[in-house]
Amino acid sequence: MDFSLAPHILGTIAGFPITNTFWVTIFISLLLILVFGITRLKMRDVPRGLQLFLELIVEGSHNLIKESSGSDKVANRLHPFALTVFLLFIVGNLLSFIPGLPSVTFHGGSFYRTATTDYNLVLILAMFFLIIMQIVSITTGGILGYFKKFINFSSPLNFMLGLFEIIGEAAKLVSISFRFFGNAFAGEVLVAVLLFIFPYILPLPFMFIILLSSIVQPAVFALLVMIYMQMAIMVKEEKSKSH
Repeated sequence: MDFSLAPHILGTIAGFPITNTFWVTIFISLLLILVFGITRLKMRDVPRGLQLFLELIVEGSHNLIKESSGSDKVANRLHPFALTVFLLFIVGNLLSFIPGLPSVTFHGGSFYRTATTDYNLVLILAMFFLIIMQIVSITTGGILGYFKKFINFSSPLNFMLGLFEIIGEAAKLVSISFRFFGNAFAGEVLVAVLLFIFPYILPLPFMFIILLSSIVQPAVFALLVMIYMQMAIMVKEEKSKSH
């Protein structure tokens, strides 16, 4: 059993290390593109089968964001980001439940490892969305207004509020990345230990909990990203209306 935090390096391409979580992420991304691309080419007026299933996911998630934001314009902006993150993570989590797949080894390490158990990936995605939120803030009030939110010497109170704003932005990165990574990694370790000690019957309830968590956690991650993005967009729209 490999419980290391660092992903296993399967090989290198032009000096670039290829880890088990990296190839899984690329594979799932290509799989999603292929599935949606084929479905798009074979769309019918009356959806059924895979097309019906995908339309339920797309339209359902869009309606959920629209209801929570109260704006169809905001939903159109947030929906592609939130749905992409959700599908990328949930498909990877569910594939890990294929019997025997996580136990396949390559060069002394696990060949398949859920991408969400690699903090590098989760952190990069969280940083990506955080950067987008900062760009939205800059386009809202300009560069001077953006930095004034963090550095303001007009009064001691405003200076302290600026420091709290900096802490708040850093807390967003921590809350998104650590929460998701911790749950995903701890879940895999728990199931692996139970299967090693008690290979029959006992791990089943815990595996059901991990399966439920594998579905809920991507939704929570996408929801947090959606809320932070929504806050930035709504502030921008309110300021534009005031002018």
